[in-house]
Amino acid sequence: MFASANYPDVIMRRAVTINGKEEYGPEGIFLNLKPLIEKNAPNLQKRMNEHPAIESAITAIDGNIYALPYYVRTSIQNP
Repeated sequence: MFASANYPDVIMRRAVTINGKEEYGPEGIFLNLKPLIEKNAPNLQKRMNEHPAIESAITAIDGNIYALPYYVRTSIQNP
């Protein structure tokens, strides 16, 4: 997919590994979502502020976010 330089607008779920995000994100193949989250996703931003481990888990080594978290809220696991 990446060798063609013809990328889809959205890549879902596990189509790209963590290593792929770390490699292709800094190259500019993936868009840094961090400013978009701050501007357009108040609920996600609030959740990340309340639970810093979420943001930490989705932040790449370069400090950018290239993928949205898959988060399931249950009363037992994630209050």
